[in-house]
Amino acid sequence: PRGRGVSPREETPRRYGKGLVVFDSDLVLEFDPAAHAQVHPVLFRLKPTIDVAALKQKVTEFNALNGVAASLAPFSGPELLKQVFWPDKTQGYNWCLTVVAKNENALKAY
Repeated sequence: PRGRGVSPREETPRRYGKGLVVFDSDLVLEFDPAAHAQVHPVLFRLKPTIDVAALKQKVTEFNALNGVAASLAPFSGPELLKQVFWPDKTQGYNWCLTVVAKNENALKAY
């Protein structure tokens, strides 16, 4: 049962939000919901020593696949959280790979 004075909108995160991850980053690709039936975000906990250039090369390879577009971006950071008055819910994830594909077969190809 709902708590006294708590709206359903406020209750949902309390009841179902345990383990919820919220992640903000720039989407560095053109996304057209009419053309991309599949959206596949993948969050990573990468060490600061990671070779970002090598990762971006992989994204370039993904973008060469037919029907696939990919974006790799770091977490927008604590400054954004302060601006929007939002607690850090990244759970340590610091990079996001977003892949959009025209269909399921294109998504499986990446």
